[in-house]
Amino acid sequence: PEQWAEQYDLFLTDGTTPMPKTEIPLYRAFRGEHVNAVEFVIAPKKGKKRIIVASGRPMNDSHGNLLGAVVSMHDITLRKQAEEHIRQANEKLREIDRLKSMFIASMSHELRTPLNSILGFSTVILDGMSGSVTERQRDQIGRVYKSAKHLLALITDIIDISKIEAGKIEAKLENFTLANLTSEAIDSIEHDLNDKGLKLIVNVPADIQVYSDKNRLLECILNLLSNGVKFTESGTLRVMVTVERKHSKVVISVSDSGIGITPEDMPKLFQAFERLESPLKVKAGGAGLGLYLTKKLVIEHLQGNIEVESEVGKGSTFTI
Repeated sequence: PEQWAEQYDLFLTDGTTPMPKTEIPLYRAFRGEHVNAVEFVIAPKKGKKRIIVASGRPMNDSHGNLLGAVVSMHDITLRKQAEEHIRQANEKLREIDRLKSMFIASMSHELRTPLNSILGFSTVILDGMSGSVTERQRDQIGRVYKSAKHLLALITDIIDISKIEAGKIEAKLENFTLANLTSEAIDSIEHDLNDKGLKLIVNVPADIQVYSDKNRLLECILNLLSNGVKFTESGTLRVMVTVERKHSKVVISVSDSGIGITPEDMPKLFQAFERLESPLKVKAGGAGLGLYLTKKLVIEHLQGNIEVESEVGKGSTFTI
């Protein structure tokens, strides 16, 4: 150990506190101790500091007399540098995640509150509760209402996606029938169905009961139905539920007779903010989050799967 001190300076792992002689692995091994994976910093009189891990043990003869000691040392400087880079990167990621959470929480409050006011007052005007309005005014207020509703839905989707990615969505499990759930979803799009004159075909047995997150499954089915209506100018929209009793699976299919999806666009279908090129792109609107959110919910939250089959000009079938 004394010879070591002439050639090297030894420090604790902070790199600045001198290592006491009694803590030096070789010294401890000479005292009869077994040393296991002790880390310290070694600084040659000429050279750069290195981080070392050392293990050692005493060497005794057959009578137990101490003959010496053996210590093995490994330079772990590069490993420690890599670990430090990872630690710093993780710190930055945690800070980014914290800022993102703060932004989303702020957006949830600061944007949703005035939007709800816009929606509320628009409804009051449209319902004639604040006096009569002309047809031109009704049209303009109706556009304000639709735009505010679209923006509110977009904000809600972004918040939901953030919660899913952070693993912060809690499953609210309950028993319910798929017939009731499907009816609830259809009620939400009935006005748009009637506006387009689309025929709706529903084949959902009344006795199929499931135990799952009702609200999130409703959200997924509603997203698929809304897409079906958006991209179908004429024809039918079909909702079908079947049970694969052998595998204890419920299969929910939403089919339309719309414009369909090209094979080239299939890989883009479930990507965030991806809106496929089509003649109805402008008319259909949307931000390209519906299918991305649906897939996230189905796979990561509802523990299911989602598939799609489509033929250009004939329509698409989405299956959960």
